[in-house]
Amino acid sequence: MGGHGTYGAPTHRPRPGVTAAVVDAHRRAWGVEPEVIASTPGRVNLMGDHVDYALLPVLPVAIQLRLQVAAGRAGDGRVHGMSSLGGGKLTFTGGEEPAGWFQYVAAAVRAAGAPAEGAVLTVDGDLPHTGGLSSSSALVLAVLAALLKLQGQRPPPGELVALAVAAERSLGIAGGTMDQTVIVHAVAGSALRIDFAPPGLRAVPIPEEVAFVVASSGTTAAKGGSARDAYNTLSIGARVVAALAGRRLGVDPGSPPALGTLGVQAAGLCTAIESLPATISLADAAEGVGRSPSDLAGESGLAPTARLPVAAIGAHLIGEARRVDATEAALREGDITELGAIMGDSHESLRRLGTVTAGLDRVTEAMSEGGAAGARVTGAGFGGYAVGVCARDRVPRVLAAADDAIGEPAFVVRPSEGLSYD
Repeated sequence: MGGHGTYGAPTHRPRPGVTAAVVDAHRRAWGVEPEVIASTPGRVNLMGDHVDYALLPVLPVAIQLRLQVAAGRAGDGRVHGMSSLGGGKLTFTGGEEPAGWFQYVAAAVRAAGAPAEGAVLTVDGDLPHTGGLSSSSALVLAVLAALLKLQGQRPPPGELVALAVAAERSLGIAGGTMDQTVIVHAVAGSALRIDFAPPGLRAVPIPEEVAFVVASSGTTAAKGGSARDAYNTLSIGARVVAALAGRRLGVDPGSPPALGTLGVQAAGLCTAIESLPATISLADAAEGVGRSPSDLAGESGLAPTARLPVAAIGAHLIGEARRVDATEAALREGDITELGAIMGDSHESLRRLGTVTAGLDRVTEAMSEGGAAGARVTGAGFGGYAVGVCARDRVPRVLAAADDAIGEPAFVVRPSEGLSYD
């Protein structure tokens, strides 16, 4: 991704203290020492959800919870995987379509290839799976890095991000590139401002007095089934918003269409967004902009009859992009009150999109009542986690309030570095 500079480039070094468990698990599973260990963080998005696929800016942070993948050569030409996090052992020969966690491994194998001798992989770590902290992207990137290293390759960070995005999209997930980008490029102690049009990265230091607390909603945020369909409805809806707005403005929104290509400051854009219907079918939208439904839907598999809530999507895209700018400014000022207000506005916008569950509302309300200045769903939603902001001296109360509301432990974010492997 041009223009991203050198922030968070892979350090190509093991991480002492976090690799012992995966090394031990690898020895027990395969009877050999690993040749490569890749470590990837989870992520919490502070601001800018459901906008990266529209090429609008985001402000995520890599967290201290990580996945580790140990890898070595198998000797039989096949790829074998074992997860200490559940799922046992599986083998991938290239023809089958495995389910569960191993589908992400298989997607990474297809993207990176494997040594002629095959490979053995062991997955371990403390990053919760299907929780909304980007465990799937962390897994894909760790496997990609490990397999490529086994083959003597160290691709530049932007190429690794592109490979990971392609791998996940091959599974029918019409996502953006935020998660993969922050997992690779993250800087310890900072959030990462990611711009997509034009591309660029900027580390945004998090002041010592500002604390972010992350708490579970009590339900997972799986990327399969109905959750995937709901996610794809929003991401393809964002394409339709851009295509319809571009047609009204007489500006090409790109392929696939993206509001970031038009620019949120474009003259007349707000009027074009406000003129959108509440909903429109994919087929009618495609006809209106002179494209085919499949051109807009891409690999998502979204049916032409699917109805897209384009008015709510358009309003969210414009508002959330502005909230990213405001959040960055408030972080630089250390203004916790303003950060809380912005997070509350974002949560309400995401509720209108339908990504906020009852559990997410319950835990955000609990954190606010416990002393957080504000809280919001983080990530794709439909379950998963919420994030709240507070002063350091209020952290114990906010943690306790979140725990009491859901019954699952909350934690304080420690902004961490990105991918490392050796």
